[in-house]
Amino acid sequence: AYAAARSSLARTVSAWLESRSLPGDLLGYGREGVVKKTGDYVIKRFYNGKPAQHKVDWLRAVLSDQSVFLPCTDWFREAGVWCCRYPYEPTTEVGSISEAECREFLLECLRKNIVCLNIKSRNFRRTAQGALLFIDVGEDIIPMEVDCFVDSAARLYCISKLGWHDDELRRRRNGVSTA
Repeated sequence: AYAAARSSLARTVSAWLESRSLPGDLLGYGREGVVKKTGDYVIKRFYNGKPAQHKVDWLRAVLSDQSVFLPCTDWFREAGVWCCRYPYEPTTEVGSISEAECREFLLECLRKNIVCLNIKSRNFRRTAQGALLFIDVGEDIIPMEVDCFVDSAARLYCISKLGWHDDELRRRRNGVSTA
């Protein structure tokens, strides 16, 4: 397990270093890949081995049509790794998410029969028109599972209605309260 973890870390660092030489402006990076603005597109370049082919096929189908809250993505392989691309539009950090936006986001997930697991305020952006956009495209979008959907809804409620910070739920789960 130790060797596998070290090998995974080495591949991730290699991907970070390689992404520096690629064109575009760095927008962010995380557990799955590096995100850059290249021309008129946002491109997420996944780390080697992520996601699996069957997951890409499923995401390609689920994210192929226009959605109010999720980008319509185009998937391709480049230098042996998966990339997803969608049109760039200027966005800002989400200051707050209204109760109506929470409800509409969750209804959109139900219509698409999906769950967005990685609910954090930093995974939402606000477009110039004021619309809410969920940007964490990848393995944390899964087919509908009721238990996961309930957890996702609870997390969204906590960060929007209760105003909790992204890490509040993790602190509470680990037995540490900020109250």
